[in-house]
Amino acid sequence: MQVIAICAVGVWMYLPAQARQARQQLKYVALVRRAAELSAQLASRNDELERLGEERKFLVETASHDLRQPVHALHLLLEGVDFGALPASIQSRMRMVRTSVAALGDMLQRLMDVSQIERGTYDVQRTGFDLHELLLSIAETYSSLAQAKGLAFDLDVDAVANVRAESDVILLRRVISNLLSNAVKYTESGEVRLSAHPRSATEVELVVQDTGLGISSDEQRKVFKAYVRLGSKFEQRAVPGMGLGLAIVQLGAKALGLKLELQSRRGHGTSVSLTLPVAASTDGPGRADVPSPQPENVRFASRILVVEDDPTIASALAEVLRSQGYDVQLVHDALSAAELVGSLRFVPDLLITDYQLGEGDNGLELVKTVRDLLGSTDMPAILITGDVRVSASPSQGEGYLGVGQSEPIPF
Repeated sequence: MQVIAICAVGVWMYLPAQARQARQQLKYVALVRRAAELSAQLASRNDELERLGEERKFLVETASHDLRQPVHALHLLLEGVDFGALPASIQSRMRMVRTSVAALGDMLQRLMDVSQIERGTYDVQRTGFDLHELLLSIAETYSSLAQAKGLAFDLDVDAVANVRAESDVILLRRVISNLLSNAVKYTESGEVRLSAHPRSATEVELVVQDTGLGISSDEQRKVFKAYVRLGSKFEQRAVPGMGLGLAIVQLGAKALGLKLELQSRRGHGTSVSLTLPVAASTDGPGRADVPSPQPENVRFASRILVVEDDPTIASALAEVLRSQGYDVQLVHDALSAAELVGSLRFVPDLLITDYQLGEGDNGLELVKTVRDLLGSTDMPAILITGDVRVSASPSQGEGYLGVGQSEPIPF
C-alpha cells in the first residue's frame, strides 16, 4: 500500500494515498458548492438589478406622462396670449417662456419614448404610407428651426415622390425628427440636409447630414447610449438637452428593424442613414404634390363642446377656442356632456373630448353616445389623450376605427 508522509505542527504523519485523494475530493466538492452559492447570489443580484431597472423605467414613463399634463396646459395658455398687445419688454420674456415650455415638453416626450421602447410597451404597428408626404411634413418644422439659427436647410426627397414605405409612421417620424433636431442643435454654421433615395426596388435610404461639430471615433462607441452627452463641458452647456436624441434613434430603428449607419469626424460634420422597406409604388405623382379637393358638403364648426376632466387644461383649451371666435361649452365629465346634448340646450358642431374621463368613462364611448343623441353618425369629433401611443393596443385601435378615425395625429 502506498503511503505519503506529511508534517503537521512539527509531527510527521503517514497517510495512505486514498486519504489524500479523499481530501482533494472534499476540497473540490466545497469549491463546487461555493461556486454554486456565488452563482445563485449573482443570479439573485441580476434579478434585483433588472427589477430596479424596470421600476426606474416605469417611474420615468409615469412621471413624464403626468408632468405632460401641466406642460400641455401651459402650452394652451400661451397659445391664447395675444403677444401683439403686450409691451415689447414683456413680449420678449413671453417668447422665452414659450420656448422653455416647448423645450420641457420635448424633453418629457423623449423620456417617455426611451422608457416605452426599453420596456417593450411600445406596440409597433407597420402600415403603408406616403413617404414623400411624411418627409415634407417633418422638413417644414426643422427647416424653420434651421433658418432661425442662420443655417441652410437642403431638402432632397423628390426621388421618393412616388414611393410608399412600410413602417410604423409615428415611431419613424420620431426617429427622423430626433436626427434632424440633433443636426440643428450641434451645427453652428453651414447646413443641415435631409435626403431620400431608393436603394433598390424594395428599400429606400434616408440620410440626415450636417456640417456641425462631428463625433470622434471614440465618442461614436457611446453616442447612442441614453443620457450620454458628448463634447466638452462648454459645448454641453451651449447645447441644451439630456442626451436622449440618438438613444431614441437607435432604439426606434431597432424596434422597426431598420438599418442604421453613422459616419462622422470631429470637426467635419455627421451623416446618419436609415434604410427602410418599400410598401408599393404609385404611377402618378405623390400625394403631397396633389392638392386635396374640398368636399362639397364640408361643414365648418362654430359650436364646440369640450369635455375634459382636468380643470386647468379644460379652461385653457376653451380660452384658446373662444379667442378664435368659436362658441364653446365646457363640461368636465361624460354624464354632464350627455345631459347637455340630450336636453338640446347645446347642439355642437364638433366634440372635443379627453380619452380618460374618470369614473370609468372614456371619450370613445362619449363620441358614440353624443352621435346617438343627435342622430348623426358623422358628427366630427376630436379625441385627446396624453398617451404617447394613441392606439397602444389592437383593441384600442379597433375602438378608434369604430368612431371613424383611421389613424392618430401626433402633436
